[in-house]
Amino acid sequence: MPAPKVIHVSFAGLQLSVFTIGVLAEEIGRTTTCIRRWLRLGIAPRPVFKAKNGYRVFCRQELNTYKRVCAAEKVGSGRAFAATQFSARLHEEVDEIRSAFRRLADEGSV
Repeated sequence: MPAPKVIHVSFAGLQLSVFTIGVLAEEIGRTTTCIRRWLRLGIAPRPVFKAKNGYRVFCRQELNTYKRVCAAEKVGSGRAFAATQFSARLHEEVDEIRSAFRRLADEGSV
């Protein structure tokens, strides 16, 4: 049975929709194998969320960040990663998203 494309989770009292790696791959025009390789090699940061079943899931902010950074760094146009700031930009922006969710969780637990 294939994984659902959208998973609804509760976080810090909020209902969020998170998306499977397949949705991310479709959004940026890559394969799930490519995304998993990026994650394994540290080119891309680990997702902010992980589903209870162990699936890597991505929030809407992460999907938008991947799309923006891929476009800005022309990922998929034949440019070598070494000639881009793709990995550094992606790590920095996803870390900001992760920090924002941590602050939200901390505020919710006060």
